[in-house]
Amino acid sequence: MVRGLPENRTTIGTALVDTATEVTSGTGIAITGTILATLFTGDIASSHWSPRQTVEFHQAVTIAGLTLTTVAAALVGWGIACTRHATGDHAATPVNDTVPQDA
Repeated sequence: MVRGLPENRTTIGTALVDTATEVTSGTGIAITGTILATLFTGDIASSHWSPRQTVEFHQAVTIAGLTLTTVAAALVGWGIACTRHATGDHAATPVNDTVPQDA
């Protein structure tokens, strides 16, 4: 993404990528933690789990992983759909993004 930006905008592009990465990581952790807290009973930090707790943990992790995969796939599908609806004129028109020399 950053290679497609004008040279004077790469810092902004890098900051946006970093911010998006932080937000998505935090969201993924929050979703996974919520699902785990909902489906797992008992103390997750204890060293001795019952067989039932082990099954609950594996099910919660599986459900959390499938949920995150489904959300990611939906977002990718939405992004593909949005880019296919963009007209060729808008996608190919460069933005005059130059900074005046006397600024």
